[in-house]
Amino acid sequence: MHFDPGLFPGNSIFWHMLYTYWTSFTLEVKLVLVGYIFVLLYIATRGEKKAKLFFVVSFVVLLIVCLNPWMCRYLLDNWGFFERYFRFFWIIPVSMGYMYVVFRLYEKASKKQRMLLVSVVGVFFIWSCWCVARQTGFDDVYTGAIPNTGMIPVSNIYKVEDDIVEVTAMIEADSGNPYVDKKTLYDHDVFIEMRTYDASLIPVVNYGMVPADKNMEEAIANSNYMAMVCIYFTGNTDGVTETNVSAELLKNAMDNTDCQYVILKNDNYYMEYWKEAFTSLGTAGRYTVFKVK
Repeated sequence: MHFDPGLFPGNSIFWHMLYTYWTSFTLEVKLVLVGYIFVLLYIATRGEKKAKLFFVVSFVVLLIVCLNPWMCRYLLDNWGFFERYFRFFWIIPVSMGYMYVVFRLYEKASKKQRMLLVSVVGVFFIWSCWCVARQTGFDDVYTGAIPNTGMIPVSNIYKVEDDIVEVTAMIEADSGNPYVDKKTLYDHDVFIEMRTYDASLIPVVNYGMVPADKNMEEAIANSNYMAMVCIYFTGNTDGVTETNVSAELLKNAMDNTDCQYVILKNDNYYMEYWKEAFTSLGTAGRYTVFKVK
């Protein structure tokens, strides 16, 4: 969520969150969600008793328990659910509802109608796969969203990038305690895998979305140490001169953050400064791990 919830008093935060979700969806997702309204109406009028209980009643219960403006405000203020509130919507069995309606129609259809229904479902399935591939990349769909293995699926049992397994092992061996949180700087490319495999490596920047548009001269003028670190991390050269970048300046900037470890790509533009300023724990695939505190 890219806005301050404190700017929306009372129940207005709920409606603004819904607006934010909706404007973030692709057209395909919007069509699926709108279609689910008709799915619920069909089940409510023509579904079996158990189906009505599972799909319709459960949906109403969700609306009462959490998916309404008053409970939204309570959960945000008392439980801190701002960034995770949308996960309540995941409980709604959208795909199961569609499948129930499809099978229900199939049972009642004639032979020709069944062939037509199967064709429609097949086209919808191919269309869905195309949408996923178009949004995430064909290689990622094949390999399970592993960016550096090409068309070869990963072999480890965790089904995450091999580099991540090795990188995590280095940090855990150095920290000596896998149960203590370690503030770590890494980028968004590995955020999902990192959070899945080792949640104790807390990203210094939320979701690993390290900004790549910072200007070094502005960061120095404003004593924005995190912005300086982001420049060294992303390899950005805006506002960079021969005199305002060095290993000493990088170390000074890092000392003013709460970062403990850095997972850096080996082709980083400022790698020489990182190696001079900090202790390297080792290299794994595309990454080098640095202990900065």
